[in-house]
Amino acid sequence: LCLLFDCVAVAAVVSLAFSTTILVSENYVLRSFAMAPPLISAIEQNLLDMRPSPRIEVETILETALSEERIATFLGKIGPSELRAIGLAPGYTPAGKLTILAMAVESRVLLIQFRAKSKKDSDAVVASRKLLQDQLLSNEDNALFAFDMAMVAAVLYYEARLRVERAFDIQDTCTCKDNRVPLNAVTFALNSTTSFRPYSSNV
Repeated sequence: LCLLFDCVAVAAVVSLAFSTTILVSENYVLRSFAMAPPLISAIEQNLLDMRPSPRIEVETILETALSEERIATFLGKIGPSELRAIGLAPGYTPAGKLTILAMAVESRVLLIQFRAKSKKDSDAVVASRKLLQDQLLSNEDNALFAFDMAMVAAVLYYEARLRVERAFDIQDTCTCKDNRVPLNAVTFALNSTTSFRPYSSNV
């Protein structure tokens, strides 16, 4: 992990992709973001003891609002021989259905809300998911990281027919004891590349 990415990218992936489940209330899902502009906010990270600690910019959009321009802004620029580290975390409804995908690059997060099942085959949804796969999930310039990546990849394909490539399971890249425990993997990744420490109770 530390050989592939600089400490900023590693810290961002660890601090933002650790949450494998984001529970979303039924009312929130029903309200959706239909007919609303993208929502942009900023949050303070509280997982790593790092100073200065960058504010995390969070943008929430409906999947059909994705565009090449918006994706390019989110991704930022990389050097010609670099891979971009992207953290992934799916969010589910209380019934266990995929509703949101969180993607993190450095201190930027994109929350992509999926349309309801009844609209998943519309032309707009099909086009937006192709863009999501081609530009983000299967882009040769991107390396994807998540806790329990096998489950993330499976749910993305099963529920949204989205394929991921160059995907890494964070726990499997950490050679520490009991690496399936998120805190152990986080601590190992940080110790390998930075002087930062996790706030254990928060993780």
